[in-house]
Amino acid sequence: MKSPFFSWHLCRLTLIERESPWSLHPFIDQEPLSGDLIASVREHGVLQPPLVMASKGDTFVVLSGLRRLRALRQVGGEETLCRVVAADIGKRALLLLIFEEHRWHSPLTVSEKAFFLALARRFLPPEGLSEFYRLLALAERSQEMAKLLTLINLPPEILRAAHEGRISATTVQALAALSTEDQRSVFATLTAIPLGDNKQKRFLALLAEASDLCEETSAAILQLNEITTIFADKQINQPQKAQRLLDALAALSAPESSAAERRFRQWRSALALPAGARVEHSPAFENDALRLILPFAGRQALEAFWHGRARRPGS
Repeated sequence: MKSPFFSWHLCRLTLIERESPWSLHPFIDQEPLSGDLIASVREHGVLQPPLVMASKGDTFVVLSGLRRLRALRQVGGEETLCRVVAADIGKRALLLLIFEEHRWHSPLTVSEKAFFLALARRFLPPEGLSEFYRLLALAERSQEMAKLLTLINLPPEILRAAHEGRISATTVQALAALSTEDQRSVFATLTAIPLGDNKQKRFLALLAEASDLCEETSAAILQLNEITTIFADKQINQPQKAQRLLDALAALSAPESSAAERRFRQWRSALALPAGARVEHSPAFENDALRLILPFAGRQALEAFWHGRARRPGS
């Protein structure tokens, strides 16, 4: 087994820098700390020693653990045990260590991947990046890398939402391609009406179609009365708001199909079908074909229905 890249030292907080160019979380590093973290550090100290690197003048730069150190300072701590990396460590070895340090907790989020890739490209020549592309599950010389790098310019609140899983990797990359105004409006909508990954994908697709059809920006579409009234409606819950939002965008993106769907639902309601029965139309009303689906308790019930139908005159 290889020797560790670091050694253990008791470090004074005054010698540890408060910011770090190696952080994969610049979008949350300076945000207010949670009460739970502060309470834990006050009660138990720093349970996982920060990873730091020796720097000039006997100081240390943080590789991982900025928020833990902030919490320790906040509760009046003066020193803590750290894992210290030598200042002369090679950049490749240092990047691998940072990657493993974060992967040890959980797979890197899309936000972490973006900042890690930016670090790797900053400190390594192009020919030294291949192994990091593989570690990040990226194809070399692809648009995927360029799309990932654009994420580091997103507002902190969007990066944090992606980091915490409130918006999907696909959604955050779609947001990066929008104008600042559209970005802000779309994100505000997804914050007000949370959607699962698949519904986020459908929301973005419908919004793009509605924008193209109406020749308006995404922000303008989301300010239309039929959209804003959904947010203001206090009589429906969040899942109902989510469905109404998608329905409203579907009506804007394909008004003829939406009108046909409303007429079909009215006609189907008038049929007074038995419980569990339903009628389905062809996709996008491409033809007049219908499908009737009836529930049966079992094979015997279905056979009795079928044979009774066959004996009826005209069947």
